[in-house]
This record gives sequence, C-alpha cells and structure tokens, in this order.
Amino acid sequence: MIRNIILGLFFFSNILVQAQEHEQTELHDNKNTISVAFGYAYLPDGVKIESSSEPGYFVPSIGIDYIRKISHKLELLAVVDFELDHYLISGKDIIRENATIVVVGAMYNLIEHWSVMVGAGIEMDKHHQLFVGRFGTEYGFHLSDKWVLSPGIFYDYKDVHSTYSTSIAIGYNF
Repeated sequence: MIRNIILGLFFFSNILVQAQEHEQTELHDNKNTISVAFGYAYLPDGVKIESSSEPGYFVPSIGIDYIRKISHKLELLAVVDFELDHYLISGKDIIRENATIVVVGAMYNLIEHWSVMVGAGIEMDKHHQLFVGRFGTEYGFHLSDKWVLSPGIFYDYKDVHSTYSTSIAIGYNF
C-alpha cells in the first residue's frame, strides 16, 4: 500500500511538471537541483545494540535529494537517505540496520532562500518497513548561480517512533 502511495505521488508530480510547461519562460534556467546531504538523526527511543544505555541515540546519514522547481514558490522533491548505523528502538524491540528512507513531497518557499517541506514515504531495512511522514525546513545559501549550500532541520514521524534530524546539503542547479 505504501509503495502505491509513493508511486502515485511520483506520477502526480510528473503530471504537475508537464502541466506547468507553459510557465517555463517565467522561471530561471535552473529548474532542477541535485544534492548530497550529510546529517544526523536523533532517536529519542533509540539505543546502541551493544550497550544497555538509556534511550537517546544519534545516527549518521547520507542522502541524495532531487528538487524540481514548479514555480517561484513551489518545488517537488524526492529524497533518499541512508542511515549508517545499527540500533534498537527501546521498548519496542525493533532492530534497525542501515535503513534506507525514501520520501517524496513538496517544498514551499516562504521567502527567498527559506522553504518548508512536507513529504511521505517509507523506511526500509532487512527487518522492517515503516511509514514515514516528514516535515522540515531548509535555508539555501547560494554560493553561485549553480551551487547552493542548504542546512536543514526535519521531523520524521514513523509507525513506531519519531526522529529529529539536522543536515547540510551541497546542491548543483541545472
């Protein structure tokens, strides 16, 4: 079911992109951005597998983001994040091992360079698949016409736990 939702959002975004072709003359030449993001997620209920410490664990991640500008205010995005650790969700006995998170959504530019985003997707590893609802904000520092540096903070709601994340992304506009 979640796969169908993700596929539906993907196809809907393609329809929106095609429907907006007449607006292309109003947009800058750079309608696409591809980014590599490095971050950490804080898991309030997470614990390291090898320890019996109190809950609260940081997990490093690396991600790849694709953003398509629809208008001056609206952008569509697809995010793939790779968690780089093995941990346990305390109290739920759920093991997560190098999970992959795939989210599709939209970004709305509140003011120039500052946007908020909302998206939905799935977190997968060899043990479980979890629904993900993502909310966040980013601020883009334009290094040049082609390059942007974007720090961001995010909240991920998942079926059995939630995470708070921070990241920094370097993106190329084309």
